[in-house]
Amino acid sequence: MVDEISHARDSMLYAISLNDKAAFAGQPVPFNHVSLGSMCNKLGITNTNPHDALADCIAEAEVYRTLVRMF
Repeated sequence: MVDEISHARDSMLYAISLNDKAAFAGQPVPFNHVSLGSMCNKLGITNTNPHDALADCIAEAEVYRTLVRMF
């Protein structure tokens, strides 16, 4: 059964926690910057129209999906 309460997902917070995890383990952080544009560049994701609400939303979803698959 799916939890009836929905919790937000945020790639920026996820990337920061991955940076914390890497730093705690004495490893280089995977993301020097956690803005949507920086993470798109780092992960090879194209944002077709930056600062457009729909394009940013699609890019955000792809960044989050990539983060989940990577880590």
